[in-house]
Amino acid sequence: MYGLVNKAFEQFVKQRYGDDRWERIRKISQLDIEFFHNMRPYPDQISYQVVGAISKELQIPAEEVLRMVGRYWLQHTAAEGYGNLLSLEGTNFQDVLGKLNLMHTRIKMLYSQLQPPSFEVTDVTEEGLLLHYHSKRPGLAWFVVGLVEELGARFKTEVAVELVQQRELGADHDVFQIRYLKESPSHV
Repeated sequence: MYGLVNKAFEQFVKQRYGDDRWERIRKISQLDIEFFHNMRPYPDQISYQVVGAISKELQIPAEEVLRMVGRYWLQHTAAEGYGNLLSLEGTNFQDVLGKLNLMHTRIKMLYSQLQPPSFEVTDVTEEGLLLHYHSKRPGLAWFVVGLVEELGARFKTEVAVELVQQRELGADHDVFQIRYLKESPSHV
């Protein structure tokens, strides 16, 4: 993964829990990297080590760490670096979900070695939809949950996100059931 992702984990911890906690997490993960470079790719294992160390230090499940950092990603990292791209992809929640692959294609122009996931929206109703998530990287579904929750908040569309099909349990990809919790014109 690119340093931008690892830097998001670092900034999330520092902002929410302080620099000292991040230093303890670096030691737990045996991370010998002082500074993540946004544009540099790093082995995926580094990200997994960092998530495990955050989970251990904060005593919260790794899934919750990923979910919280997914929300943080959209609030801070993506908003600072890709805010305009999100706006280009649509004016409502459902529009943006449907154009995530196009957005990743544009981002790939900046990050030549990027191996982005792919998404597909199906079963669209007034009550919600299914979001299919395909990635070469296992274990990041809860990061997507946080992203989707925050994307809903960004478009003033309160959503419940349930992981209904899991790659880690033998499915070929993850599937999320997204339900609209309140009637809002922002999702259509």
